[in-house]
Amino acid sequence: MQWTNKNIDEVKRREKNILMVLQSDYPPDIRLTKEINALSKAGYSVYLLCNNLAGRIRLEELDGATILRLRHYRSLPTRLINVPLFFNPSWLYHIRKAIKQYNIAFVHVHDLPLAMAAIWMAKLYNLPAIFDVHENYPAALRIWGHKGMFWFIFRNPRLAEKLERMALKRADAILTVAEEHRRLFTSWGLPPEKIICVANTVDYQSYLRMKLDRQIVKTYENQYVIEYLGKFGPERDLETAIRALKILRQDIATIKLLLVGDGPNREQLLQYAQKEGVADLVEITGWVDFDLTPSYIQASDVCIVPQPSNALIDHGVPHKIFQYMAYSKPVVSSDAKALMRVVKDSQCGEIFRSGSSEELARAVLKIYRSDFPYGANGYKAIKEKYNWTQSSKELLRAYSFCENAAGRGNGRVNEK
Repeated sequence: MQWTNKNIDEVKRREKNILMVLQSDYPPDIRLTKEINALSKAGYSVYLLCNNLAGRIRLEELDGATILRLRHYRSLPTRLINVPLFFNPSWLYHIRKAIKQYNIAFVHVHDLPLAMAAIWMAKLYNLPAIFDVHENYPAALRIWGHKGMFWFIFRNPRLAEKLERMALKRADAILTVAEEHRRLFTSWGLPPEKIICVANTVDYQSYLRMKLDRQIVKTYENQYVIEYLGKFGPERDLETAIRALKILRQDIATIKLLLVGDGPNREQLLQYAQKEGVADLVEITGWVDFDLTPSYIQASDVCIVPQPSNALIDHGVPHKIFQYMAYSKPVVSSDAKALMRVVKDSQCGEIFRSGSSEELARAVLKIYRSDFPYGANGYKAIKEKYNWTQSSKELLRAYSFCENAAGRGNGRVNEK
């Protein structure tokens, strides 16, 4: 199948075509959507090559980009054809095909599994390659552990470290989500000018314009709600928040832990709450549409980010903290380095020692008993600093850096 319903001559007249490469399905991905919108507004044309596990149509105009999906395979054995590995011939072929067909000027790859595949293809056509590092992937593999039959290929942290160093060295520009990750890379001797932090901030004006579901807000109006928003998993340490309820219920009669989301350890969390004797204080909503997230945040009194300090969490800041701050909600965060920096810098909440339910409870109680303007401070920080308007400027700066790099010419594909 040809990925086109356009006039190819028209495509080839464009000089700012970007190929983004994503190992997973699209949508959803908040970061990608924001990047696509920012680049489109700046005059770039974005083509997103992504996986297709859900079996969506292969060519689609969505969120300001042309989505190019791989072929969908129904059975597990045939799905291995599109497994996201840097040496997978299927991905190499489709990346090369997209570069040639759409006269790509920049290759922008998201995360490590396909980084070297995209960079190799970019170098083949003398194009700048941008490596968007969403997280400390090798550290994540260590936390997730040896899972699956072929973990030594798919989840091998030592192999991931070698691949990451190789990709970082060969990329023309590197994007991180936190300054802590940027500083880690510069400490390895990478040129600081090519490492740019594009934080997972919020387009807060658009987010605040989203319509609230008054029924959701009303449901919790007589409770003191501690909320967590996002995916569950062992690395999120929601168990610490559950344990803290045993302390908090002594001082806050209407306490409720609201977990907005879902994940592989949902049942374990419910069982843990039962074991700790606080099952009546814990509610899990399951997955909710993104459009409903503001309603749940508005319904909360305190919002938490309990992920513990480690090599993964220390180098990233999730969207959720900025979503909390946009709605002027006090934040309770672990002492993970990047999270702690944001909270202390904005004075939007309190910090607790990773894994300590006593300190988490103490932080919540301090906010509960205080008139300090945590929420107002968070909103002020969002308006002035931690917003997508500022982050998108850094994204565009990465592209300008690549455009101005010596020997890049006009970015058109060399005929081969």
